[in-house]
Amino acid sequence: MVICNEGYSSSLAAAALQRLGLRHASDVTGGFQAGAALGLPVVDWAATSSG
Repeated sequence: MVICNEGYSSSLAAAALQRLGLRHASDVTGGFQAGAALGLPVVDWAATSSG
């Protein structure tokens, strides 16, 4: 599973991975922004890391 901010780059990456033989490679349509807009949980890892 590949994800980017808006879905375009991840679709290109997933297609490239499929051409390399990873036939189940996929991406998230609409990317991170679409998931956040749907209300999926978002974690700010920078805010939760201890340094």
